[in-house]
Amino acid sequence: MSFSCRWTFFIGIGLVFLNLQRASAEPNVQTEKPAVTKSNPLAAIQEMSLQEKVGQLLFVGISDTKLSERTAKDLREIQPGAVILFKRNIVNLKQTIKLTHDLRSISRSYAQLPLLIATDQEGGRVARIEFTPSMPSPLALGMTKDAKIVESVSFEAGKFMRYLGFNMNLAPVLDVLLDGRSSFIGERSFGASPKLVGDLGLAFAQGQLRAGIIPTSKHFPGAGLLTQDPHVQKVQTGPFADDVLLPFKQFATVYPSAVMLSHSSYPSIDDSGLPATFSSKIVTDLLIRTLDYKGLIITDDLQMGAVKLLGPDDLGKVTVGDLAVKSFLAGADLLMVTWGPKEQKQAKAALIHAVESGKISLSDLDARIVKIAKIKSLVAPLVRVPASVDNQNSFESKNLANLDDKILSINLTRELKRFEKPTPNERYVVISRTPQFRWAFERALGRSVAAMESQDFLKLNSGSEAEKKFLADYDCVVFPINSRKDAVFLNSLSKELRQKTIVLNLTSPGLIDANGLRGLVNLFHPHANAGRFLGESFRAPAAQPAQQK
Repeated sequence: MSFSCRWTFFIGIGLVFLNLQRASAEPNVQTEKPAVTKSNPLAAIQEMSLQEKVGQLLFVGISDTKLSERTAKDLREIQPGAVILFKRNIVNLKQTIKLTHDLRSISRSYAQLPLLIATDQEGGRVARIEFTPSMPSPLALGMTKDAKIVESVSFEAGKFMRYLGFNMNLAPVLDVLLDGRSSFIGERSFGASPKLVGDLGLAFAQGQLRAGIIPTSKHFPGAGLLTQDPHVQKVQTGPFADDVLLPFKQFATVYPSAVMLSHSSYPSIDDSGLPATFSSKIVTDLLIRTLDYKGLIITDDLQMGAVKLLGPDDLGKVTVGDLAVKSFLAGADLLMVTWGPKEQKQAKAALIHAVESGKISLSDLDARIVKIAKIKSLVAPLVRVPASVDNQNSFESKNLANLDDKILSINLTRELKRFEKPTPNERYVVISRTPQFRWAFERALGRSVAAMESQDFLKLNSGSEAEKKFLADYDCVVFPINSRKDAVFLNSLSKELRQKTIVLNLTSPGLIDANGLRGLVNLFHPHANAGRFLGESFRAPAAQPAQQK
């Protein structure tokens, strides 16, 4: 391991234990006593039954917002080592704190190792906790190219997550985009440069560790080239460039951490056509041996279409139980089944049968439990329960709001240099499905502007009387786009309308054709103050266009 790798490794460890010391000094906080200690994390394993050991492999979802007796009964039977919460589980601050507290309490009745409680808090469209303002998307963060900003955003989000009772985040996304192309991952990625994605991914992980949260990189070995949704169908990644592995190579030095596997297949790495989740060549040979990764390896949901739709020619039987066994044999440590206690119990039963039949060796199972226990011993003391909160119904973060404005300012300033700004006195019309953007824009601009709903604007037919009147009435069209549907319709506008339209792309990359537009501003996130910042920019004196040499 190089000096820089060792440095990253030990900084991660040092910051985790530094937070252990800080946690005990913070006011209004109860620190729960961990079930295992960092001095002897493996002591409990000797007393664990086969049922409990197999339960530690399971990463389950629940349907509750308040832990019901029925769910508690299921959890006692399944004995999961990790629970994932989604938006369906998270209502407000007080409710979430109570839910995570109850989950930890119930886990102590069936397990000697502490419970991992995770969610997906990537930022942008994948953020289960709805912060106010919303957490910036990774691509918006990537546009700043500023690792300090990324770490700060991650730390603020991580502190809030820890306050709510989480100790694991299924982020950052380390998938590398293909520049200019539409992708299923889209704004969930930090960008199209492997080096940039790797550097910012490390910064994000560092922020999480500072807050006492285990970071989880995904989707190994890379899903940035996917154009189809693995939640609903089988997917395959074409020619695979080695440089897209760079972010995961960098992340392999982070500990404690986890890596989530992709459900895509990678024929250029494993010609069997198996999804990475079930490929020992990808998991064991590449991730564990070649990259020397020591952290936890997690499957994505084993109920997703990309694996549930596999047929007899792929894997034979395709029950969730069989998939759990096959992913364990490939090298995964935590096996995710997010919905339905029936299938979660089926996965546990299949794993127990695999051990009892010798398909999974007891020594291999124990080795996985040792790995899990070591990481749990590091983060368990950081799970804290607030004794009191000021606002029990808000996920508002003032620090995150300030960071969001800083990111918006950096990205908007750079994007507006790409075309000549309109003058304050032009006749503006703002196209939007909601009025909030227009209100902020016109207040900042200093005068009223016209408004039109996006569905009406997109219905203007080329050459129609309605279009001719619209073109005569307005000089500049401002169109913030926050949906893929609007982006697709925008590309069908007439040449005359496009010449007057400035588009703010608040959604994914690769969806909007910039040709013929008056201007395209890529922000890749619906920043809370986008309307105000844009109005202020247009109100300021227009800069003189650069002279062509």
